[in-house]
Amino acid sequence: MTRYFLSFLIFLNLTGYAQDGSLDTSFNVGSGTDSNVYLLKQLSTGKILLGGQFVTYNGVAAEEILRLNDDGSIDTSFSSGSGVNFMVNDAVEDNGKVIIVGEFSLYNGIMRNCIARLNNDGSVDTTFDPQNGVSNRILNISKQGDKFIITGAFGLYNGHETGNIARINADGSFDDTFQSQGTDTGLQQVIAQHVMQPDGKIMIAGNFSSYNGTPVSRMARLNADGTIDTTFNPMDSANTTILSVAMQPDGKYLISGLFGEYDSNYSPLIARINADGSFDSTFTAGSGYGIAATSLIVQPDYKILSGGFLTTFGGNGRYLLRLLPDGTIDPDFDDSQGADNIINEIFLQQDSKILIGGWFNHFNDTEINRVARLNNEPVLATVAFKSAYRLYPNPVIDQLHLESNQSDALQDVKLLDMSGKELPVKMTHFAHHATIDMSSLQNGIYFLKSQTANGLFRQKIIKE
Repeated sequence: MTRYFLSFLIFLNLTGYAQDGSLDTSFNVGSGTDSNVYLLKQLSTGKILLGGQFVTYNGVAAEEILRLNDDGSIDTSFSSGSGVNFMVNDAVEDNGKVIIVGEFSLYNGIMRNCIARLNNDGSVDTTFDPQNGVSNRILNISKQGDKFIITGAFGLYNGHETGNIARINADGSFDDTFQSQGTDTGLQQVIAQHVMQPDGKIMIAGNFSSYNGTPVSRMARLNADGTIDTTFNPMDSANTTILSVAMQPDGKYLISGLFGEYDSNYSPLIARINADGSFDSTFTAGSGYGIAATSLIVQPDYKILSGGFLTTFGGNGRYLLRLLPDGTIDPDFDDSQGADNIINEIFLQQDSKILIGGWFNHFNDTEINRVARLNNEPVLATVAFKSAYRLYPNPVIDQLHLESNQSDALQDVKLLDMSGKELPVKMTHFAHHATIDMSSLQNGIYFLKSQTANGLFRQKIIKE
């Protein structure tokens, strides 16, 4: 459920490019799954891991877990045998293998309480032995060096008290060097999601009131060793459950859930908070979007994909939205009627297309059961940008220069603010060079957008 910001290398021809948010008809799932999807992730190989609570995919037996090819067909080189006996929620790659977590006790007949590592062919990796595993469900897993962080609603890991969070070693054993007694446990007490930060710190969010005995309100940031990071102080935080959290590349956090306020600020269902935990008033939630997001994705251009379920706050009949960086709805993302039921999972592919999974049976009036892929505007990220273009200086004080190589002419150049609005700046523009005068603009973050012969890119600009 939790996905951190990704940068992608994309060179696509814009001719005939489909509308953002429309169904990608090249991804053919047939009759889809017969029940709910909770896990949908593109692996580093380009193949797609699918998990949930289903027993068939396109009419073929698939007990809660399978792997797909890029076109949506079943990857027959991956076999889970009898699969798991209940539910798969999340997964993480591990040196060509994959660790799955959820709410199950068996994988292909082998005892694995809620966690198992699988070989590339789908068989159980017996060198990873969690022994008794956890006492209840695991919702999320992420990699921390050669170890793994798991969170959810469990009080024990192989007999060790945990409080809904644990770190485990590469062989599946409990890591007792992780200095965490966790959150308070009990009915409805849960870490719904966590984010592993680039600096090794861990953001946790859900429904809890303490961590390591310290009072906290539904959010806490942990140091890499499991101790609480006291530089993060959200004060009152959200006034009820947080379901999802995502981190922007500038260090701010997006949260969504069932709440109506954050630190006594009106912010129904979704909010952005600063790195120190304070409320970010520049993100305008308005009257809410009708979605309590179970999945939040920040694109490389800071646009936000939000998927979940309708609530009583301003329900508008949509289960998937793309927001501009200021929180307003992106008018260029047209999913029309969209999904007709809950979206549990969103994943942004390497080519910027969007994988969605959940409870839905239709998307834009097309019958498609619980798993689909949507078209999305390609965005060239920094790595690709540097290989074909030269942008300098960045950060910039006054004059910004953009140059392209001789094989890729700059067809259109625009400077955008954080909301996606084009700014009327002075610009000189030639086939392979553009100069943008930013001297009159306030300090802050902007985006340079350009169409080229080979594709489209956006690049973040810092004005000092």
